[in-house]
Amino acid sequence: MNRTVLTFDSIARGLAEYGDPHGHPVVLHHGLLGDAGLPDVWDALARDAAVRLIAVERPGYGASDPAPMAAVGDWTAHLLPVLEAC
Repeated sequence: MNRTVLTFDSIARGLAEYGDPHGHPVVLHHGLLGDAGLPDVWDALARDAAVRLIAVERPGYGASDPAPMAAVGDWTAHLLPVLEAC
């Protein structure tokens, strides 16, 4: 399921959820440029493993608003509001 969440700091973040909606949440950051789209097999594998796979789009890609990031460590500040909205 693809959706966009508006974080408390009014930044839109796109994400897609795969697998078991009641499973153990696992955040996926694929590290490549692009959106949160994954092959169908990931959905089936996550469901079989009882995992709720949450793929978050990087700032400026897909439905996510652009936002400055000076280092990889800045990702946490972008991710935490998304998880609170989930």
